[in-house]
Amino acid sequence: MKKITLLIVICGVFAYATDYSSMSISDLQSLRGTVPIEDKAAFQSAMQSKMPTATTNEKSAMRQSKSGATTGSGSQYRKGKK
Repeated sequence: MKKITLLIVICGVFAYATDYSSMSISDLQSLRGTVPIEDKAAFQSAMQSKMPTATTNEKSAMRQSKSGATTGSGSQYRKGKK
């Protein structure tokens, strides 16, 4: 009985897993930073499989979104330095 219950629970977990491989590159890009830890490996695998077929525009958009936090939109001050 315990084995059957465990099997049902495991199947239920896999039934609710997100299928990132069927998503487009723009969909995957919009999910960056919001993927649950347990789905991170599947998300990374889907991104890596999509990159070779990405267009130049999609690749440049990916690079820009990665460097968005370091665009110089703010300034940092170190202690004692301006």
